[in-house]
Amino acid sequence: MKGFALFFLVVLAFFQYKLWIDENGWRGHQKLEEQLKQQRIKNREQTAMNKALRVEVDNLAKSHEAFEEIAREQFSYVKQGEILYITRD
Repeated sequence: MKGFALFFLVVLAFFQYKLWIDENGWRGHQKLEEQLKQQRIKNREQTAMNKALRVEVDNLAKSHEAFEEIAREQFSYVKQGEILYITRD
């Protein structure tokens, strides 16, 4: 009977170790939950950025004025007959 009790305690201790301390136990689960939370936050940010870029692409495809505005702001596009003035702050 003492051998059975000892065996039972060893098995119980093994499973408790697996549950609370092992990487695939509770600690591992908590780490994965935190990683999942962080990934969901990143996904929401990327989704918002994708929506904004999609709106900008749609505007560029539909409107010549939006295309021209970006060309002027980012690439110093100048129409024929216009003079570009660049000031330094």
